Amino acid sequence: MERLEELIEALRPLVRSALEAARSARSPSSTDALTALVQLPHKPQRGAVPIVFPLPSELTDEQRAVAEIVALAELPLATTAMPATPEVILRWLGRAPPGPFEIEVQQGERRIPAWRALQESSQDAGWEAQWGAVLEQLPTEEQLDVLVSMDDAAGAYSLFGRQDMAWHSRAVQSLGAEGAKWGRRVLGAAGPRAALREQVAFLAMARAGETIDPAWDAYLPIGVGIPTAIAVECAAALPEDRRDAAVEARLDRTHGHWAIEHALGLAERFDSPMLARFVVETSERSQPSQRKKERAKLVEIAARQPRIRAACAELLPHEEAHAKTPPRAVSAERAAPVTLGRLHLARPRRPFEANIESLSDAERAQLKALVASDVESADFRLEDFFRGRVPDDAPMKWLEAIDVVETETGTVVAELFLYPTGNGAIVHKGTLRMIANIVQHGVTPHATTSKEWMNDFARAWYVGRAGLGLSDPGHFAMEVPED
Repeated sequence: MERLEELIEALRPLVRSALEAARSARSPSSTDALTALVQLPHKPQRGAVPIVFPLPSELTDEQRAVAEIVALAELPLATTAMPATPEVILRWLGRAPPGPFEIEVQQGERRIPAWRALQESSQDAGWEAQWGAVLEQLPTEEQLDVLVSMDDAAGAYSLFGRQDMAWHSRAVQSLGAEGAKWGRRVLGAAGPRAALREQVAFLAMARAGETIDPAWDAYLPIGVGIPTAIAVECAAALPEDRRDAAVEARLDRTHGHWAIEHALGLAERFDSPMLARFVVETSERSQPSQRKKERAKLVEIAARQPRIRAACAELLPHEEAHAKTPPRAVSAERAAPVTLGRLHLARPRRPFEANIESLSDAERAQLKALVASDVESADFRLEDFFRGRVPDDAPMKWLEAIDVVETETGTVVAELFLYPTGNGAIVHKGTLRMIANIVQHGVTPHATTSKEWMNDFARAWYVGRAGLGLSDPGHFAMEVPED
């Protein structure tokens, strides 16, 4: 490549030597040694606050040259404070046409790229409102382009875990007739995978009242993190003779709890025996107590939907299909004591939103073990979750961690890990030692865990879960003994 050789030729001998070592080793550490030599900023080794990358105008000629060489030679990075993929590095440097994240916005007295404004706005807990302020100054189409890039370019700029905000943004919520042009442009260039971009475009076409092309059925917005109301609205835009096939195909690609929630929401609107079959068959993999709740909800819906009622009569045991009132799980109100008790929950977070370099050895070991234990994550390495390389429909991507705190002393004694298919674990703080395993919405204590501890934990869960801001606070159920 002529440009690459020209850049290399202009390097100082010491830097050229480091580059040769990096090209030979092709390891993140050797590339980071090269970038450190020219004093490109590096990410902090501790702390989960998103890093702020330098603006290209803040770099020296030598730093810009090395950054471009890293992109053109496709050298791997780890800690250097610059985009993670070659194509985004070139856009960051202005060596390739800008994408949505490189659009300039106003931030105070400055005009800066959207990626920099979003990074700066991610430095405190109020990032959602600040992101809204950044994006809402853009025309609607440009806002949409930024929002639907959250599952690809966002990872390159270390803006992780923000994909679900697109569905709740003002630009998406207010889509109307004017969104058809944007939606048609996106769907005209769509690939085979139903990514966030294509799913929001499908919503745009549905909101505009446009005829849905059969080729777009694969992009029907059903999946992890998508509001059920959106799924129902978009399914209603499909012709009846195509609806069942399109819905079933998307439900089959959605995991556990989310799939059943979507199917039940759809059954409220569409009297389809397919939805009844899907709920009954999928709930076979749920824990018994959760299965009862899911099927009870289906039977409740069946009272209003004749075809679903007939399907339930065929698929369910007589006593379930004809239950007068749904069986009830222990409610939070009944289960919760007046006080928190000896344990409480605190500090909910999404581990994959942090910088991988900020992880302690213990945190890294825990996340590696969780990824390795998940069948759906078999094709991914731990690093992939931090680099934006894992699709949105992988449940582990949405992993949430919560501290379990001893109330009297304030000591964190355990950590609760949850992800959307109703799976997870409770482990001793900073270790892999199991306290309880969570599979398909059910909790199984380890042989070494006392009943007293689990009772305390169950009470802490029922009291604290609603206030934690979890994406699914009804994630699993536990029986709490009467006092």
